[in-house]
Amino acid sequence: MNGTDMYFKDITCNATATKAPYGENWVQNTDGFDTMDANNIVLENFYYQGGDDCIALKPRSYNVKVSNVTCHGGNGIAIGSLGQYLEDSSVENVIVDSVNIIRYNDDMENGA
Repeated sequence: MNGTDMYFKDITCNATATKAPYGENWVQNTDGFDTMDANNIVLENFYYQGGDDCIALKPRSYNVKVSNVTCHGGNGIAIGSLGQYLEDSSVENVIVDSVNIIRYNDDMENGA
């Protein structure tokens, strides 16, 4: 996502397979909410269920506030892909508040 001065509220993201048993129905490579080339972003009341990053803050993300988030499965909140691209990889002034991480199964790890 690229953007400036953006406000997101009350979003649900479900990235699970409907025809698989619970606990085995997560889908990989399905990030919930990503930032890149973004400034002054607010995300409130976000619910993610899936098998990848709940939220991923990527290069050139500045002044990001995340609050009241539930990550059900996946890797939690990541600051990642730094150094993957030739451009500046900085991430600055990130506030994360009131996050609930629910582990989906033993395959899910590294959540923060």
